Amino acid sequence: MVDLGMTPVLPAFTGFVPEAITRVAPNATVVRGSEWNGFGTTYSNDTFLEPDDVLFTTLQERLVSIQKEVYGNVSSVYTLDQYNENTPFSGDTDYLRNISRDTMASLRAADPNAVWLMQVPSRLPFTWDRICGV
Repeated sequence: MVDLGMTPVLPAFTGFVPEAITRVAPNATVVRGSEWNGFGTTYSNDTFLEPDDVLFTTLQERLVSIQKEVYGNVSSVYTLDQYNENTPFSGDTDYLRNISRDTMASLRAADPNAVWLMQVPSRLPFTWDRICGV
């Protein structure tokens, strides 16, 4: 890609973790996600590590570090979609603002030049005017 003049977009840590993470990290701040497409909690309702938890940044740094080891320093553009096809734990604008702030802080801790490339689904479970005031 780089040889062709393209900038790769690398995946970043979204916060989705196995429910059992609390066995190895008992103090982890986790919340349950929403049911996905009516499948019920057995097949959906992911566990989400809150971005203000220090473990979130640790996992973000580890993922970015591994990618740099494998691919080299090919990009500082990362994608992560925390709320694609699911609903945030809270619709409170302060909560959503803090999720974004802390997620970006974790990316910058892993890569000071990080750019967060966001995908916006065509069907939003919440409205951007509530989040951004637009």
